[in-house]
Amino acid sequence: MADSAQLAGACDVVFSTVTSSSALDAARQTAPFLGPRHLYADLNSVSPALKRDIGAVIAGSGASFAEAAVMAPVAPYGHRVPMLVGGPSARRFVDTMLPFAMRLDVVEGQIGTAAAIKKMRSGALIAAPGTPQCPVSAPRPNLLWCWIRPFRAGLPPYDHVLLPAWRARRRWNWPVRLCRR
Repeated sequence: MADSAQLAGACDVVFSTVTSSSALDAARQTAPFLGPRHLYADLNSVSPALKRDIGAVIAGSGASFAEAAVMAPVAPYGHRVPMLVGGPSARRFVDTMLPFAMRLDVVEGQIGTAAAIKKMRSGALIAAPGTPQCPVSAPRPNLLWCWIRPFRAGLPPYDHVLLPAWRARRRWNWPVRLCRR
């Protein structure tokens, strides 16, 4: 597509996947061409506050907005990379993407919740191995549980000796055991 107007005219769902420094500009550039039939999905790795700003820009156009936090490297998974989806149109986004067998988990809360969970997970993965307490704190008591729940099934139990191998394979299960009370 040559420009945002052509893009909006040709589709109902717009994926924003630009550099984080360009995410708000991309929304501002695209918003004038969006209407109620459009769903704007922001997949950029930006702060929760910036996700809210992007959501406000898109809401002004009358289009629906969903934020998506990409929770793993895309390369081994392609379009099936695990994502957390939030925002007012998260369920619409998941329903729309259902035919494509994407791995999407809806998180409840305001715009920015999925981005906050991703930031917390990223911080937890950087924390020192074997830390006896939970390395992150949640602004709401249920936010950490919301982060952990999608990744619990089928993962091996925590063992700090194996943590470096898990980190190398980008597994997310170790905070489940560290943070469980």
